[in-house]
Amino acid sequence: GVLAFDFLDRITGEWTVVDAEWMSGFVDSVIKEHMLVWFVISIAVWCVAAYVVSKRTYVANWKSRGMTTINITVNRKVDTAKLRELIVEKEKSTEERRYEGRKLMVKVTYKEPTPVEWGGSSPFVTLGYDEKN
Repeated sequence: GVLAFDFLDRITGEWTVVDAEWMSGFVDSVIKEHMLVWFVISIAVWCVAAYVVSKRTYVANWKSRGMTTINITVNRKVDTAKLRELIVEKEKSTEERRYEGRKLMVKVTYKEPTPVEWGGSSPFVTLGYDEKN
């Protein structure tokens, strides 16, 4: 509510466009002569601002509830040739490599191409592995 009324205050305040000559006709006819009309306009702007904020909050909340993170750690040898074949088939969004002592840690993120297999929404998968094994 404060956002809408602050917006209206900037328009109708003493130091803004209300004092301009080109605005005097509107100010006299709508604000000064018919105060109830301006009150209705103020309430309408407040309702629009409240609706926009409410919708944005709802969408942000809805998106945040759709995020599921699962971490699975497997500490055993992996056939890196087959893993590379799997990764080559996927369209990678990021690939990160870093050395940790004797290990070459690789982190690859990709989006699964077939949403039907995942209930209608393609997940992002991040694989982290030691390429030297």
